Amino acid sequence: MSEIDARKAGPIPSEMVKEDPSFAELAAQFVEGLQERLKNMDHAIRAADFERLRVAAHQLKGSG
Repeated sequence: MSEIDARKAGPIPSEMVKEDPSFAELAAQFVEGLQERLKNMDHAIRAADFERLRVAAHQLKGSG
């Protein structure tokens, strides 16, 4: 899995934060945990553990 250098890609603006600034903290928490979630999904793929992948993908979609 290739990793993207976030410093080069730059920030991705959130429409929710633009509409309601109180979402900024929630968005920051989501982004902080994203790399670890993706790493776990990559490990599940490599191990052919599709149940673990399914659960991780579902959690990512529901952010929790």
